[in-house]
Amino acid sequence: MKVAIVTDKLNLGRGGAERSVFDLACELRRQGSQVTVLAESLAGMRLEESGIAFEQIPIAGRDKVARWQQFCPKVAGFLGQSSFDIVHSVVPLAVADVYQPRGGCLAWNVQRHCLSYEHPLCVRWKQLTSGWNRSRTVRIAAERSLCTTEKGPVIAALSDYVKEQFQHLYHMSDERVRVIRSGIAVDGFVGKESGESAAAIRRRLGCDESTCLFLFAAENARLKGLPWLCRSIAALPNDVLECCRFAFLSRRETNFVRRQVHVLEPRASVYVGQAGGGEMSGWYGAADVIVLPSWHDACSRVVLEGLAAGKSAITTRFNGASDFLDGGKYGFVLDSCGDTPALAELLGAMVDPDVRRRFRVAIRESDLAEQVSIGRHVEELLGLYKDILDGR
Repeated sequence: MKVAIVTDKLNLGRGGAERSVFDLACELRRQGSQVTVLAESLAGMRLEESGIAFEQIPIAGRDKVARWQQFCPKVAGFLGQSSFDIVHSVVPLAVADVYQPRGGCLAWNVQRHCLSYEHPLCVRWKQLTSGWNRSRTVRIAAERSLCTTEKGPVIAALSDYVKEQFQHLYHMSDERVRVIRSGIAVDGFVGKESGESAAAIRRRLGCDESTCLFLFAAENARLKGLPWLCRSIAALPNDVLECCRFAFLSRRETNFVRRQVHVLEPRASVYVGQAGGGEMSGWYGAADVIVLPSWHDACSRVVLEGLAAGKSAITTRFNGASDFLDGGKYGFVLDSCGDTPALAELLGAMVDPDVRRRFRVAIRESDLAEQVSIGRHVEELLGLYKDILDGR
């Protein structure tokens, strides 16, 4: 099967969404497809080294709106002269067969981003000024158009939460929205609990066997609930804090993170740093609990990678990765955002070694690593491709 994957930029040094596109392309090729990635630019890795074709779409100018308006027709022109079986786009492209937005519905994303500011005046200001971002507004309009067109692409939703977004905003039928839960390359995270790097991290942070190490890792720390998490940690009693350590990782927002967590010191033992790529496996091995109280997340790689490493999580129903927690079998899921006492209660519950052990055993016995794998994701995606081809 010949598959074209369309994205505007692919920089493997950025967040999880762009890394996920690359992992998707690699796994499609591994399972027998011929894959071509169409993008304006590539950074961080040579696709040719992975046996994936790369077609650069030349765009001129610096204005983001103008570049987007050039990008879409140029991609359509290239596709019109090619013979791909399936066009899989992660940007709102009308000529695609499958649209799989890695961050969920664009308009919904904006709504949740505004709410993450929490203070009513800040939220209202963000809502009133959200239209000032012309580049985002143009893309939202493109997404709305393809979702309200009768014969537009099938939405490959990364979670039930993403399906809910599209059906709520655009009243799309079940035939137009197929849930294919996200997946990750699990090889780097399975069986890392006793790795040397994990042990070194715990020693550096002063964690003995009885200490519960909570790990928060995010690129957009506000949207992933950092201020709310800090308030909840501050609400914990001293005897609970004595049993905890908190690690906060962000490659691009360490200054913002430091300002937020500063209020926790000296009562809580906190670490702020940067980590990415291969370094994360050590952190997952070292951590006892992944905590990501997201205001919005289509399906967090951090939670999936933690589950692959055998670690439970605390998150919200606004994170599509909560699908994998099976209603609380492998971690805790909050039904609302911003509830400080509720999050503090769950943090306190996770300090109990018996609670963590129960989750850890359930994860191991359920083989969650396979369930969160990119291999499983692509197998389901290929099924969707086949249905589309059979329906032509």
